[in-house]
Amino acid sequence: MRVSLIVLLVGSAALAAGAQNTVTPEEARKRLEERNAQRREEREQMVQITAGELMELRAKVAQLEGQVKALQQQSEKKVDVPKKVHTMIEIGMTKDQVMAFVKRKGWRIVGMQASAGVSKMATAEREVARGGSDPTEVERQRTLVTATGKTERFEVVQVSNYKVETGTRTNALGQARAVYATEERVDAKIVVTLTDEIVTEVTAR
Repeated sequence: MRVSLIVLLVGSAALAAGAQNTVTPEEARKRLEERNAQRREEREQMVQITAGELMELRAKVAQLEGQVKALQQQSEKKVDVPKKVHTMIEIGMTKDQVMAFVKRKGWRIVGMQASAGVSKMATAEREVARGGSDPTEVERQRTLVTATGKTERFEVVQVSNYKVETGTRTNALGQARAVYATEERVDAKIVVTLTDEIVTEVTAR
């Protein structure tokens, strides 16, 4: 009987404590508003610092900004940009790209012409100088210089090896057998024009 009474008292106390700890939605909203108001007050408080402390803070901020920029540059360097693989000589390619393409394809350059891109033309002018009673004729030369950019033009040939029959020969049994050899033939010709080492014209022949 006493045990039942004790259990009943303990259960009633626990229920009462639970009822006291229960927070209603209105109370929870009120507490949240109080916390937000406290945070706003803390942010709006005026803080006094010395000039030396301000300089230290600025130096620290500048140091952190420098570290962030260095990390950004390192991440940009690590990004590998895929190189374009050319399947044909195209306008806009550089001279180095053309040479690498020709070497990779096993093609050949058979002729090259180059121009410095500067042309000169001399002209003669005659003037009549009237000095006194006897007029004299004076000849003056003028040189016209025209710059158009360095120009290069070369021919690229695509060469392939073909198996051709060159004759026949008789073996030990008296049978005639064909004799073959390898012959190089030009499959295609391309004339490439570069201006200042950039391809500006491609002509197939």
